[in-house]
Amino acid sequence: PTNIALLRDYLLEKKLSSVCIYESSRNKRIADVSISTSFEEFSQLAFAGKTFRDEVEDGRAVIDYILSNFSHSFKKLILIGYSLGGVTAAVLGQEYEAYTVVTFGSATYFNIEKTNPILGDSLDKDAFKEYIHMATKDFDKKVICVRGTTDDTALQDDAFDLFKSFVAASEKQYHEWQSINHRFRAEDGSISPDLIVKTTNLITTLF
Repeated sequence: PTNIALLRDYLLEKKLSSVCIYESSRNKRIADVSISTSFEEFSQLAFAGKTFRDEVEDGRAVIDYILSNFSHSFKKLILIGYSLGGVTAAVLGQEYEAYTVVTFGSATYFNIEKTNPILGDSLDKDAFKEYIHMATKDFDKKVICVRGTTDDTALQDDAFDLFKSFVAASEKQYHEWQSINHRFRAEDGSISPDLIVKTTNLITTLF
């Protein structure tokens, strides 16, 4: 998404941090479902058959690789995630003693009308929320949660529920960015100049 790319480019340009971006494979057992030529339908079918625990394991594999190969070169681990990736970052924050967890467009549940079919184990709303609450409740570092006001996938109540689940956090920030959708663009698909400013300002609070 736009905001993650902006964060990456700014951090590298200003030499503030090393950056590792990964995109979790969503095509597990994709052969078991019929493929549509529609991009929107295909993007949702990509969730088919994969569980949230699979997503978390992907995250662990990436972080373990970084810690095994590059831990000598940095002092702080900041986990930043978008949408379901933000939930993964939230769940793994305490486990890896992250310095900061940042989520964009993330929530303890997602609007099923926009994400159906969703991950295999996230259909039970209460159980999914409880799983996230248990994983985040002891994280005691900084947390920043950001949502666009026109996001119809990560709804406001569920996004704020994720924020509230960090009950032990030493510092918490919750932001609602006006007229920004789930993909962190304006409704016409453009990149808002205001988004660039907001993202840049957010970076200054990370360290």
